[in-house]
Amino acid sequence: MPHSRTLKSAFSVLGDLPAVMVVLVLLIVISRSNYLLFHSLVEGGIAAASLNAFAFAWNSRRFEHGYLLLIGIAYFFNGLLGFLHALAYQGMGVFPNHDGANLAPQLWIASRYLVAITLLVAPYYFRRRLPTAPAFAVLTVITTALITAIFTGNFPTCYVTGQGLT
Repeated sequence: MPHSRTLKSAFSVLGDLPAVMVVLVLLIVISRSNYLLFHSLVEGGIAAASLNAFAFAWNSRRFEHGYLLLIGIAYFFNGLLGFLHALAYQGMGVFPNHDGANLAPQLWIASRYLVAITLLVAPYYFRRRLPTAPAFAVLTVITTALITAIFTGNFPTCYVTGQGLT
């Protein structure tokens, strides 16, 4: 029996590391044969992680401080922008009237803007309550404005074919 206890404790120390390593190796293999599938899987995982961060933070809404809640709500919208970014990736064909080479980076940059702005504002709510409905409204307006600016051609060019990222 001591052997099985040792084996069990070895697995408990490793935790989920073996599963994570298998997933990473599979992603590397997939990336070498089908980059579009690889990109879609990774972006889907990122969108799912963003939604999980939102769900975790949403359960903190009764806390006295709104720091975590604001970041969580922003990650909900970050997940939405990330999902659109994955759909807009060149070769997906979801938005045929838009330049996928520029559209996907624009959506990615927009999601970085959203997170950066949130991380700058969030410390204000470290010891204050966050009014949830207004926070959702403001982030909805910001996200909608970013998406509208991108799809109407009013967002800065982020990628030029033949030159790369701007």
